[in-house]
Amino acid sequence: MEDERVDKAAQRVVRTARVYLLSKGARVRVLLLVFLAALALLGSAYILRSSLPWGANVQPKPRTSSTTTTSSSSRRRGNEEVKEILTSSADEVRILGGGGPSVRAAYATRRGHYADDPGWRNQDSLALLPDFGGSAGGEAFSRGRGVLMGVFDGHGSSGEGCSRVASSEFPLSLSRRLAAGEAAEGAMAAAFLDANAALRRSNVDDSISGTTAVVALLTGAELWVGNVGDSRAVAGVLSGDGSSGRDHGAKAIDLTSDQTPFREDEKIRLRKSGARVQTFDQVSGLKDPTSDSWAEREEDEYDPPRVWPPHSNQMGLAMSRSIGDNLMSQYGVTAQAEVEVRKLDESMAVVIVATDGVWEFMSSQKAVDIALRHKDAREAARAIASRSFKRWMGNDVRSDDITVLVAFLDWGS
Repeated sequence: MEDERVDKAAQRVVRTARVYLLSKGARVRVLLLVFLAALALLGSAYILRSSLPWGANVQPKPRTSSTTTTSSSSRRRGNEEVKEILTSSADEVRILGGGGPSVRAAYATRRGHYADDPGWRNQDSLALLPDFGGSAGGEAFSRGRGVLMGVFDGHGSSGEGCSRVASSEFPLSLSRRLAAGEAAEGAMAAAFLDANAALRRSNVDDSISGTTAVVALLTGAELWVGNVGDSRAVAGVLSGDGSSGRDHGAKAIDLTSDQTPFREDEKIRLRKSGARVQTFDQVSGLKDPTSDSWAEREEDEYDPPRVWPPHSNQMGLAMSRSIGDNLMSQYGVTAQAEVEVRKLDESMAVVIVATDGVWEFMSSQKAVDIALRHKDAREAARAIASRSFKRWMGNDVRSDDITVLVAFLDWGS
């Protein structure tokens, strides 16, 4: 099994290298491919940090009233000891109901594991603000008792800076707009664009770097959710009126739709803007460039479609929307969010917001199941993050950054 994972890692290295070789001479192409093939045979092509020329991560700067705790555990893979280091809330954030549910929220985050880069910095950032309010969300929200929770997954050489700027600017913009009396959906959608504009004005180079952003806002009466990119928000909903209790589980409902070229509507929109939507193998000439038959994530030869400029093979973005990525904005990559407002009721037991480091090898339903095994939001978040890391190590020789926020909704208390 270990050899199979190393072989797959080597195959990813070869596939990535093909992209860079497209514009080189035939002699250089042959020499480099021979070199990479030798690495694959020796099993020493242990892992490429990212399958993109831009991929990155940043030290998270939690925006929360809680302090943090860090713990370490070790797992051994062959002769290599892989240390799992989790940073999480020291306490739950607790918000009084005021006509809606009481909310207990917490987070956990860990940096990615890359054997060739032991000093890798976590590019994820997060926002957990327990005293968020405005005039558009009901009694509790108007008294400043809302809870805003968001994750921001940076990518590219400046990904850390991109996620930090977005995680700081988004709450400020949303607060200003709500204070000015703007309606919920419009204010939230505009806040994503404001964060993008702030990043453009900052000293962070966002030309080929950017960040996802998914934000959930619990107002007491409603749940507002906005998304840009492939991070995800999920709710765990009990059957009926919730009288069955958490011990009987809950059904996972995706509150957001991953914005990637896999989506037919996104693929069409991107191509209308002049972008190419192809996999690495298609770009490198190994597969039919006109085919839209792409392997799904669960398949062995997972090679997702990416967004490319029309006349360049030097980029390839696996998401169709993001904050940042300025050079791709002319080809349809946008910070325009998809926003939805839902009424809260007693069937909703938990809300989970997480980066794709969680969702790469874990279903929404599994995350909800894990969360509801715990009474404490801190332990739920830590359990999801830890399980995600173990699944990465069981399926790959690396791990992406992982960040997860969990909010339990307690009704009638």
